Amino acid sequence: MMLLSLIVTGVLAIAQSQRPADHIASIESLIRSQKYNQALADTQACLRTNAGDPRLWTLEGVIYSLMGDSHKGISTFEKALTLSPNFSPALKGEIQLLYPKRDQRAVPLLERLLKIDPNDETAHEMLAMLERKRGDCQAAVAQFMVSKNSVMDHPESLEGYGDCLVRLYQYQDAVPVFKKLADLLPNAVYPRYDLALVLFDAKQYEQALNVLEPIS
Repeated sequence: MMLLSLIVTGVLAIAQSQRPADHIASIESLIRSQKYNQALADTQACLRTNAGDPRLWTLEGVIYSLMGDSHKGISTFEKALTLSPNFSPALKGEIQLLYPKRDQRAVPLLERLLKIDPNDETAHEMLAMLERKRGDCQAAVAQFMVSKNSVMDHPESLEGYGDCLVRLYQYQDAVPVFKKLADLLPNAVYPRYDLALVLFDAKQYEQALNVLEPIS
């Protein structure tokens, strides 16, 4: 929801530099007021005379997303990207719908987004998780490494990062990742077991026993 709000803000910011923008601002106001049916009707009315405007297609995609219609949201974002392949609000909107299902169609969109903004750590983190899902831990670790600030607050991403490091036999590098995971989930037992196993693999036997001691 927050990302979709940021997408709307991005569309409006672009609209303000491209006149006329009154209709864009009006639709954005309706979206913020959660008047989605009216916003959709106004967007579709504008599209009848401005069918080549990717901003309007993107806003329609956002509205469908907020109304819970992911299928129409994706197809509408695709229309916006057909008109403007590097329109970042549309890229982010479609990624927002595809990524929660770990849909691999998000991969080329994330790669396109990162060409626009190579410093987008969230996009790097998402791409890392998708690379891991399709079994390419080498590529995943490369993406995790450039998104460390983002990854270190997300247990699921830390698990994925640590798992890929172990699969690549990079046990020493995996130790701080699993330590961070254990710190984030102090009431869960499995992160400490995973940490102990990695410490054993890294030949840090005493530290591994120290980690296991409070569990036994």
